[in-house]
Amino acid sequence: MSILAAMAQTEYHVPKVLAEIHGDVSSASALCPFQTQKSTPTRIRMFCPGSVLPVMLFFCTTSLLASMAVLYLVLNSPPPHCTEACETEESQASVVSLAPDLLLPLLAVITRHVPSVARYLVACMAWLWPLGILFLLPIAFVALLYFTAFLVQLYCLRDWLIGGLRGTAASSSGSSSSTEEPYLNTDHLLRRLVAVMWEAHGRAFHGYEVVGMEKLPAPGEGAFLVYYHGTIPLDAYYFIARHIIKRNRLPIPVVDRFLFRLPGLQRILRLTCALEGSVEECVALLNPTLAESSKSLRSNSNSNNPKILDARNHDAIEIGETSTRAEQEKEQQEGDEEMRTVSSQAGEVLLLSPGGVREALFSDEYYSVLWGKRRGFARIAIKAKRPIYPVFTENIREGIRLVQYGKCWLRRLYEFTRLPFGLFYGYFPVKLRTHIGDPIYPRIGETDEQLADRTREAIEDMILRYQWRPGNVVIALLQRFPCFDAWVQSKNAQNYHSRRRKDSQIIMDFSG
Repeated sequence: MSILAAMAQTEYHVPKVLAEIHGDVSSASALCPFQTQKSTPTRIRMFCPGSVLPVMLFFCTTSLLASMAVLYLVLNSPPPHCTEACETEESQASVVSLAPDLLLPLLAVITRHVPSVARYLVACMAWLWPLGILFLLPIAFVALLYFTAFLVQLYCLRDWLIGGLRGTAASSSGSSSSTEEPYLNTDHLLRRLVAVMWEAHGRAFHGYEVVGMEKLPAPGEGAFLVYYHGTIPLDAYYFIARHIIKRNRLPIPVVDRFLFRLPGLQRILRLTCALEGSVEECVALLNPTLAESSKSLRSNSNSNNPKILDARNHDAIEIGETSTRAEQEKEQQEGDEEMRTVSSQAGEVLLLSPGGVREALFSDEYYSVLWGKRRGFARIAIKAKRPIYPVFTENIREGIRLVQYGKCWLRRLYEFTRLPFGLFYGYFPVKLRTHIGDPIYPRIGETDEQLADRTREAIEDMILRYQWRPGNVVIALLQRFPCFDAWVQSKNAQNYHSRRRKDSQIIMDFSG
């Protein structure tokens, strides 16, 4: 404990001390565990520029083969009957006569060797076809996502389909009271159906596991989960499905607003109660009683404020307050029924990634945490008085990878459009294991920046503890075997503890 206390007290002074010892600030930042974001280790490209050549060769051979096939079919087509084609033949002859003299020998050579060239190109494509599949597999994930949306749409239209097959028209009059409760039950059944599908896919394709679910509060209490965003958040989908099955609770995901712009996903986002997530909405979901009390106190303070009473007429204020309250009550009554069933008096489970799309696209093989100055999640935890549970998933960047070539241009394009542009490849069946860390409670008088830094350090510590760095697809694939997975875990633990001992020894030498 004394070592940890010394580490906490000298957190912001360790780089200066290491700089004095080694005489270089860069070496200090590389050895310090608290300055991992500023460290500059040697980067290994996940996709070097030289590996782009096979991709270009694949597409070039495909286009060349298509052009050769078209040319071969055109030149070897049978001659038309001389009924009405004499004029066309004369026009073709005139066009050929206008061609250069070198074009005809070139066409003759091409047509003479077309079959052999075609066989050679087909052989090249057979060798390069697995490389093309790497870039086509991410489309399978998008297809699975849209298949889920199609399943939701089909299930929502089940009454209309059954009524159409039976030839009976559903009467809309007087059915609101009788169909309100069954629709709530069917929503729960539909969530269970989707959860079972994603759970089966995660178990079969990735051997998905969750470690530390017992750390989450019992059903009836709110929980705030902050996770590291992978290239595609597969772990979020699998964790939501596992949480629904194991605890019969729906974790509410806070997603990027561009997902609401995608066509066909609004229904599934509404089914999972996904939201963009302002601070007030998240606080109300995590701690509804605290949000209601703060609203009542705010309304009482505004109504009893002497400045407002002096600035405006008392009668106008009363009329305005009653009208706004009536409008708010009417909006709450006419709100979405699903969101009202989700928000209860006990609080809900919230799932949020501060890095978002920026972390998904521009993090590297060392799993760097790219949060920038995003501290809204810390304000949510402080206002809701709920702890933060750090979450990290092993090999989350190895399942679907992103071409790292031209990242600076993609970064500028993303900052301008806020849309995820990139070339994805992979969808490998790697081992995925989600780790839930110990809760991080907000301290008295702690700012949102300090709480965000503590959360970031906790997730970085989990990355050092559980992730093989730099990321390796082969290692992640071999972790599907239990023996190799146990060796990787022991190796990661050994490297982690040895590094922590070195860092603590440096701090003890400085304090002594």
